[in-house]
Amino acid sequence: MIYQNFSKRQLLAMTWWNREQFKDLDAIICDGAVRSGKTVCMADGFFIWSMSSFHGCNFALCGRSISSLRRNVVSNLSSWLGGLFTVREHRGDNRLVVSYGNRENTYYLFGGLDESSYKQIQGVTLAGAFLDEVALITGGLSLLGVVITNLATARKTEAKIQTSQAVTETKLEELTREVRLHNNFAMRMPVVEEQIKVINHRLADLEEEWKE
Repeated sequence: MIYQNFSKRQLLAMTWWNREQFKDLDAIICDGAVRSGKTVCMADGFFIWSMSSFHGCNFALCGRSISSLRRNVVSNLSSWLGGLFTVREHRGDNRLVVSYGNRENTYYLFGGLDESSYKQIQGVTLAGAFLDEVALITGGLSLLGVVITNLATARKTEAKIQTSQAVTETKLEELTREVRLHNNFAMRMPVVEEQIKVINHRLADLEEEWKE
């Protein structure tokens, strides 16, 4: 796909996650006229963010229905992202596998036709989520609530892992220091033993001299 010049708002929707003033924010909501470029900018930005920031993670693509999601987003990805990412669709599992070099992530497709739609996504560990036509999703609020809960759980788990890793690294550093001290002591022992032998010999000589 050949892109024309993006407007400032379109560029903001696509790259907000990479801007210093928005580094503490977790989501963006776009509302505007039909065919104003919202979907292409947000979808491109979502895939560029996820593929540049993660590897081996799961993401959610949510729409009013899976068929509408395929029509509005999935069917256009090859033209939107062609030449940048490799997109493989597994229709039987309602998922996409996107790869770039050594990076690869999985994107699950979910529909929000009714209030029970949240059950489809509940319990899934996600690194991020993209919602298309959220105003038309009947179960949008419940689905969004589950997405936010899953993301929060994933972040808490990641924080615990980082804390545990920091503690482990501290313990390893302490163990390394103790091993070095032990090795230094072990290296010095032969010298001390030799010095003791010399002292013993000298004492023996002195005893002989006193006897004479």
